[in-house]
Amino acid sequence: MRSLTHKNSEEYRAVGPVTGTVASGLRVDLFLARYYPFHSRSGWKEACQRGELLVDGRPVRASHRLRGGEQLSIYHPLTAEPEVDDRIAVLGDMNGVIAVYKPGNLPMHESGEFRRRTFAAMLAAQCGPEWHPVHRLDRETSGILICAACPKLRMSLSKLFEAQQVDKRYLAIVQGVVPWTEQSLVGALAPDPTASRPRYLVDNAIGLPARSDCQVLERAIAATLVQVRPRTGRTNQIRVHLAWAGHPLVGDKVYHPDPAVYAAYHRGGDCEQVRQLAGFSRHALHATSVRFAHPKCDGEFVASSPLPSDLQKLWHDFQNRSE
Repeated sequence: MRSLTHKNSEEYRAVGPVTGTVASGLRVDLFLARYYPFHSRSGWKEACQRGELLVDGRPVRASHRLRGGEQLSIYHPLTAEPEVDDRIAVLGDMNGVIAVYKPGNLPMHESGEFRRRTFAAMLAAQCGPEWHPVHRLDRETSGILICAACPKLRMSLSKLFEAQQVDKRYLAIVQGVVPWTEQSLVGALAPDPTASRPRYLVDNAIGLPARSDCQVLERAIAATLVQVRPRTGRTNQIRVHLAWAGHPLVGDKVYHPDPAVYAAYHRGGDCEQVRQLAGFSRHALHATSVRFAHPKCDGEFVASSPLPSDLQKLWHDFQNRSE
């Protein structure tokens, strides 16, 4: 096994929290492929062979059996991170609360392949390390994020989100011509037990209640522009509900109606081939407006963000397609 002396210890990063009882007895490559599928099992095995996977600070073979209670780390030089769109921008500021625009190719926090090229890191660099987002958007979702510097204010804002006292509106470009004008999509969401990557489905027996109010804004030959107001805040809620209704987001690799797209995404990640199969470079979802009563004053905080240029072009292309 290759010596680690040539590697900087600061370029190792933790893979999740300390392992729990679910890891006990499992080979390390199998455990990682099952719970951290941003690499395949063979990818994790190769990392072990290169001496780049550490268990409690020591390199191990792929066949190493975990006991539980260990910290796993992976060699991850900063130069290995994928390119992102780093053009965040402050859209509004009121009494300690700011609305910040997040581009469509930017993860929220450190995870998977991303370490420093994240919204949280760029917010800290631009506004100061005390600033943090109060909620989150999926990596490929663009639009408005509410942020605050004061922990007490962040707690108050979080309670507003949890109590469903924040009016959030999204714009979505979905596949197909939606036949209705307005519709409330009500379906409980639960993790998909068959998925190899995190994915959710509608399961009213065991899922958490979720509701998305939808309104058609425009129709084109093969797509529809929809405004969505989520009444609950479940993970992937809008994406799951629209796919369940038969109109998945254009470009959605996880909830695409063709299972081959999801399978390709699982195998190859977010690569150009998968993007072409999905029909667009990202899922076409944008957080366009936020409105709530400011917890520190009598005023109302309002922020808006129009459809970004990539989604404007996508919609324009649909509008100009011939039948």
